[in-house]
Amino acid sequence: MGCLLNPRFMTRRASFVVDAARLARACDARDAREDADDASASIASRDMSTQNLAQGLDLVFRASAFALWALVGCLASAVSPLTWSGVDDEEGGVKFYVGEVRHRRLKPMMRAFEYPLRCAAVDLDAPPRWFVSSGQARDHLTADEARARCGTRGKVELLTSPKSFGYAQNPISVYYCRDEEGALRRALCEVTNTPWNERVVFAFDPTPVANENEATVPKSLHVSPFMDMEGEWYISSTPPGDEVTLRVNVLNHPEYGDYFYASFKGKLDRSKYAKCRNERAGLVNLLKHGCTPHRVAYWIYAQAVAILYSGVSFYSPPGLSNVEKRVKSGGDLRPGMCPMRPTFRRAPYWPWTT
Repeated sequence: MGCLLNPRFMTRRASFVVDAARLARACDARDAREDADDASASIASRDMSTQNLAQGLDLVFRASAFALWALVGCLASAVSPLTWSGVDDEEGGVKFYVGEVRHRRLKPMMRAFEYPLRCAAVDLDAPPRWFVSSGQARDHLTADEARARCGTRGKVELLTSPKSFGYAQNPISVYYCRDEEGALRRALCEVTNTPWNERVVFAFDPTPVANENEATVPKSLHVSPFMDMEGEWYISSTPPGDEVTLRVNVLNHPEYGDYFYASFKGKLDRSKYAKCRNERAGLVNLLKHGCTPHRVAYWIYAQAVAILYSGVSFYSPPGLSNVEKRVKSGGDLRPGMCPMRPTFRRAPYWPWTT
């Protein structure tokens, strides 16, 4: 009894009670945080599931609508006198190039495919009427904007695929910026991913070099769910003349090394349809190149299904803001290369925002 009434014992007992109460409160707080984290994870999971479902529905709806519109448009073009006339916009500054796109992937599995392409080189200082009236001009830089970014004062040409029956699909477009004497000084690369429709625009030196690994730029957009963000891009191009070439390689990957190569090589169309869009360039071009944006979208999704079936890892979008931070914090480019000055465009609408 005396021990129980001992002041030292009473102090220790009180201290023990206080510590026990503190421990209980700490446990309660931890349990509350865990419950909140579980609730947040559950909400995030539901939000992601909702977004994925919305993406699937949007993709199916838009693909069906554009495919139906393209079918109707092609049937109308096949019987239209304009398809045979060889006249589309004689006053507009445009040239067409006919060639082939090639893709070759070496790792983690070998895969290659190619498809024909007839694309346009548009003079942005004097574009054809269809480039403006179709709304495609609003989706690209103006000549003055391109010159301001490259520090040039001459002609600007845009290598791109024309919009077809309301639909545009251009994974990559290139602006060729010349000086006042007509020499190519700089180029801008405009990369758009599918299906998110996010975009990055940056400057690069178009002249091909002997050692590609010394002229790379940071990988600046999540362009494929079957490629991570590691590695670098090497981009080179010759300006539109009698021929035009464009190469995009993925190099210096920490695991795969130099493992992806894409290219386009086209020759100037000198036929009577030289200045006509594919849907106005005769029956042969209509059958082979008509609805090019729709065809490119089909090839993209068909290859995606084949790659997914082969077991290649799937990489979710890292979020455009994260990509932007990564690119802009990457430090200076190699000596002698022009500044990239990248700008980013987010997905135009939900559910494709990342």
